[in-house]
Amino acid sequence: AGHPRCVAASRDGSSLFVGLCDIYIEGTGFVGCVCEFSPSDGKLLRQVYRCENFEPSGMAISPDGAALAVTDARRGRVLFLCLADGSMRAISKKGQANSQLKLPCDVSYTPDGQQVVVADTYTKKVKIFNLDGTLACAFPVEGGVFALAVDGSGNICTAGENHIKVFSRQGMLLHDKLGGLPLRVHVKATPCLALDSSSGRIAVSVSADRTVFI
Repeated sequence: AGHPRCVAASRDGSSLFVGLCDIYIEGTGFVGCVCEFSPSDGKLLRQVYRCENFEPSGMAISPDGAALAVTDARRGRVLFLCLADGSMRAISKKGQANSQLKLPCDVSYTPDGQQVVVADTYTKKVKIFNLDGTLACAFPVEGGVFALAVDGSGNICTAGENHIKVFSRQGMLLHDKLGGLPLRVHVKATPCLALDSSSGRIAVSVSADRTVFI
């Protein structure tokens, strides 16, 4: 069945998209896939994408609901999956240069849908890419970045070792008021982060401690 690593909901709430990794298929080996499920009964609706040595680690649906952005931790890239026809295209490649991704663990769209924001965990940087794959901005995050989310104003919230930080779209640190939380995180137990723009609340789950901070 594989291990679920990331999830995103369709804009109308009619579907859940789940990234699964380490699925063993005899004669093929280990594959990863993105599947669509019904949230009402858990029924598998379709397999959106499948590939060998694919490790989906983060997922976001575009503001118009037409595509999924999925980080592939194993190959150091971001996939764009068209939900209408299942087509795929990828940006970036594995590496440590600013325009590359070494270990991407999460992704989010900017509010206008014209860029994706990626947590490159290995290099401890947030990297912002235009949809054509060109790098728009990259900045380091002290304490690392394991998960991120983007609010309605384009500000970037990151979860790292013992800190939740908020940056502007240009990489300026806006605040670290939640610093000091005991977020015991590592690559095999990365946190999940969500924002509620209406209330201004941030929710972070830490699997290592079976804890959710709000």
